Amino acid sequence: MAEGRDSGGDRFRVRDGTLLAAAVHAVALVPALFLGVSGPVGEIVLTAGAVVGSVAGSWRLARALHRFDAHRRRGL
Repeated sequence: MAEGRDSGGDRFRVRDGTLLAAAVHAVALVPALFLGVSGPVGEIVLTAGAVVGSVAGSWRLARALHRFDAHRRRGL
């Protein structure tokens, strides 16, 4: 990858990591809010969703940055 150029695929991977984190958190949010799970169980579900979503999004972002760096080093 040439200096100063960015491919659409790299931007997509970063955006994909953010969307993955939001989707995982939303999956945990649905039972906690709309199905009436409340109290300590609801808090645990929301916390677990936030943690798993953050880990999944960070993992995807780290992979995207690693690939970007590998392409940059090869000069593609």
